Amino acid sequence: MSNAASGKECLIVGEVRAGRITVGATGRIEGRMVAEELELHGYASDFLSVSRRLAGRATATVVGTISYRTIEIEGGASIRGKLEQQGSGDGATPVPAAPTVRAEDAADDATAEAGS
Repeated sequence: MSNAASGKECLIVGEVRAGRITVGATGRIEGRMVAEELELHGYASDFLSVSRRLAGRATATVVGTISYRTIEIEGGASIRGKLEQQGSGDGATPVPAAPTVRAEDAADDATAEAGS
């Protein structure tokens, strides 16, 4: 969905299903999206299920739950919600949180290694 030619926002409320979906920068989908591939430049809310590849471009905003196999998120994109990576088995598996490292701890570790 792209409405770049008219410069007006395009809004879809409801469910969208397709093999490949492209939401332009002025596009808004409020509801459920199910696709093999999704390229998002605009706004999406509720639930997205992407069985192959999701590309969130710099102008994208997602509010809700995203179930995906492969995801690419450009700097500037905004995601507020839950990410679930689809596993090779049945169902989705939650994405584990990255470990938190405090800057002070990293500096202490580097100093200890340098002194050895």
